[in-house]
Amino acid sequence: MFTIPRRFLVHTYVLLFVAFDQIASIQIKTFSSAIFITSDVINTFSNVTCDQCTCLAWTTQAVAWNCMMNTSTCQLISKYSATNGYLQITTNGSFFYLPSTTVGTTIAGYSTGYSSSGSMGLSHPHGLFISRNGTLYVVDTFNSRVQAFAWNSSVGSTAVPSSVLSYVEFVYVNENTSTIYTSDYNLHGAVLYPGNTTIPTAGQNLTCTTNRPYSASGLVGDSKGNLYIASSFCHTVLKLDGSNTNSIIRVAGSGTAGNGSSQLNTPYGLSLDEKNSILYVTDMKNSRIQKIFLNQNSTVGVTVAGGNGAGCALNQLNFPQGVTFSQKDGSIYVADTNNNRIVRWRINATEGVVVAGSLNCMVGTTSVLLNSPFDLKFGANETFLFVADMYNNRVQRFQLN
Repeated sequence: MFTIPRRFLVHTYVLLFVAFDQIASIQIKTFSSAIFITSDVINTFSNVTCDQCTCLAWTTQAVAWNCMMNTSTCQLISKYSATNGYLQITTNGSFFYLPSTTVGTTIAGYSTGYSSSGSMGLSHPHGLFISRNGTLYVVDTFNSRVQAFAWNSSVGSTAVPSSVLSYVEFVYVNENTSTIYTSDYNLHGAVLYPGNTTIPTAGQNLTCTTNRPYSASGLVGDSKGNLYIASSFCHTVLKLDGSNTNSIIRVAGSGTAGNGSSQLNTPYGLSLDEKNSILYVTDMKNSRIQKIFLNQNSTVGVTVAGGNGAGCALNQLNFPQGVTFSQKDGSIYVADTNNNRIVRWRINATEGVVVAGSLNCMVGTTSVLLNSPFDLKFGANETFLFVADMYNNRVQRFQLN
């Protein structure tokens, strides 16, 4: 976020917090013999040690802090960059900060976690979609609507009103036709807007044996107009033909819950690598991500993340609900919902790396913590990762390395 002058010595360490029988570890960097001069000081404390100052920062929205040893003074800072401050040499102080990759910026909803139905508010956001022009579409589930946020705007406009939705889960926008598709759990299909129609036609033979998207969840589309919808109740993923949306084939899952390679148990989020004909599926209750090769006409999947039972270890997931893949290196990023974290799994990796949220699966409302993240999407050039922080009623943006 700013260039480090040669005369400053920078240390990196991991701090371990133990509180209320929970453990959390975070990476902290520090400038020795320097403090950061800025107007963005949110609080000042006297008669505290540097360790106490760090604990105060952890329990607030601070992302940086100055510790002045000679006066036992602590300054908590809300943001830091070369544009809003500068480093000043001192023999009696140190500047501590959280690396930008671990600090989230609230771009939709309220940073405090407040639930609202207003134009700036959200209530239990689920699916996300980002258009080519940077517009962020957010499934505002408990408000039964889809909100659109222009780039760098915290004020949303209603893209799909509550009058046509019931319990909406995910959103996909066909930018060629300006059609918004939403998967609706209660309407058992994808709702088109404008048009206010449900595909397949609502009420048609809602049984798992007829390949209907019973309890529709995950939703993605391709350049040919085809849609892929997860049927969480039937434990399948279906493909709806773009030229005939009542023509449906099953591409993943057997129709019964299981943990075999051709089975799923409550599939949720989907991510499509159209170039390589690969579909990634969050196999939620199996706590794994399955990779489906669409050009092989087979429903057999390969586990590429998790699959080691539900848990907090780095080789485990815990009821994941969202997934997206990187076009840069093929890594997948997972919204590890019950672990309150975002993890990256590289190709052929045996464990993931936490890129956002708690390393030890703690829940929280601060800018470095999450509360049941539901979905995630990359911004342009994969510079930023956007996360639907469901129970904090907000969307967080994280800068990637």
